Amino acid sequence: MASKANAHARGRVTAAVALAAALLAGARPARAGSGDLSWDPPEVVYGGNAVSVLLPFQIGIVGYLPKARVGLAYDRQIEKAHWLHATASFLADRGDFRNFRMDRCGFEEDDGSLPAGLCEPGSVLGFDVGLGYTHRFYLADRPYLVPFVRVGLGVGWWKLPRLRGGDANREQIRTGTLAIHVDPAGGLRWFVTSDVGLGFEVMLPIGGLVHRELPVAGDVRRRGGFLLGIATLLGLEARF
Repeated sequence: MASKANAHARGRVTAAVALAAALLAGARPARAGSGDLSWDPPEVVYGGNAVSVLLPFQIGIVGYLPKARVGLAYDRQIEKAHWLHATASFLADRGDFRNFRMDRCGFEEDDGSLPAGLCEPGSVLGFDVGLGYTHRFYLADRPYLVPFVRVGLGVGWWKLPRLRGGDANREQIRTGTLAIHVDPAGGLRWFVTSDVGLGFEVMLPIGGLVHRELPVAGDVRRRGGFLLGIATLLGLEARF
């Protein structure tokens, strides 16, 4: 009796999943002979223009990147598999000088200890914008699956703690960072309709960092650094 009940439960779950896929596809579900529901993938995926929401995560393997990344991308088809894209992303994180890959806070006491109330974790906020080229592959047997590779040039900037009160309230001598990077990437979209797709992509920002620092005594100075990161992004794409 238990196995029969489990079989019925699995059948109901399968039917519910098929119905949800059919509703997402904007198509009428077709009944199979067994009474289950089936869904037919789209035979054509529209081209022209695409807008994507991309999130949520990136890290710096060498050099620091804010971890949270939420962005929008616009893609314009130039000819067949050839597209151009533009991206704009919001960056956020929370951490202290250790997270920022700094050797020291810069406000240490003479004995090397950290002063009370300084060198504490705080919020990081910034942005990243980019332009580039995307090649989208066409799979004749599965047109609803669209693999792609990209390459772009990006510029990012983020403010390190604290965000209010100006330089006088900073938590470490580094106050902000400018990043210039090349972004090779690759991924896949699965289109549930001819104009709506879900998927993922992996991006490897490679470039340089310019840090703005303000010592306890002295003028503002700039220090350079190397950047190698990885961004793992989930995407929702709409074609029009």
